[in-house]
Amino acid sequence: MKEKDLGLKLSEAREEKGFSREKVCDDLKIQVRYIEALEEENFGIIPGEVYVKAFIKTYADYLGLDGRELVDEYKARNKTITTIAPEIFIHHQKIRDKRKKLPVSFEITPEMKVGALVVLAVIFLVAIIFALKSCVSSVSMSKAAARLETSTMPPLLLEAEVVSDDCWFEIIKDNEAPVKGMYPKGYTHGWSANEAFYLKVGNRNNMKFTFNGKLVPLETFKEENNVVSFTLKREETKKNAK
Repeated sequence: MKEKDLGLKLSEAREEKGFSREKVCDDLKIQVRYIEALEEENFGIIPGEVYVKAFIKTYADYLGLDGRELVDEYKARNKTITTIAPEIFIHHQKIRDKRKKLPVSFEITPEMKVGALVVLAVIFLVAIIFALKSCVSSVSMSKAAARLETSTMPPLLLEAEVVSDDCWFEIIKDNEAPVKGMYPKGYTHGWSANEAFYLKVGNRNNMKFTFNGKLVPLETFKEENNVVSFTLKREETKKNAK
């Protein structure tokens, strides 16, 4: 029997649990259009490979499926295929010979020189005006972009895994109530946020965190009273993207 497509697995698992796409959106803080894209395998509208893989894993784990297995399936189906364009230009001997026989006679008059100078002057003035308008427009666009709400941007994604002994940690996403407790070895979970994650970890040697697909270097954060506190914000994502 043919294996089910990745998107079909997700949609059937959601329907079996009786969840609507709107409920999934509220629970995972992933926009409905991205949920639809995953189920319909329309991955092109999701902004970047990192988000596609993170969304697949978060959504699959949420539905009780094996998130890592579905991510591997996605990778296997979307390998880049490199093609070499064929040589399409053929120099034809007859065309070359015919071109040589064409008579060429051209004389530049003083009037033509003056006209060319006038045209160049007009083009130069138009270019200066266009450059000034572009500068003003770019400043306006920069200010408008700065006012965009973060809710229209892709969510921040955080994955936690207890890799050794039991570990206590606390996670606050945006301004929501904290998630905290003692978690056993092997525990994994994912969260999404719009602005930032605020974390406290009891023993950083027992934990592994991945933020937007990149491993968080816990050893770089300062430890006080055997607790490491740190914040993961959207600004850090922009710096990493440069």
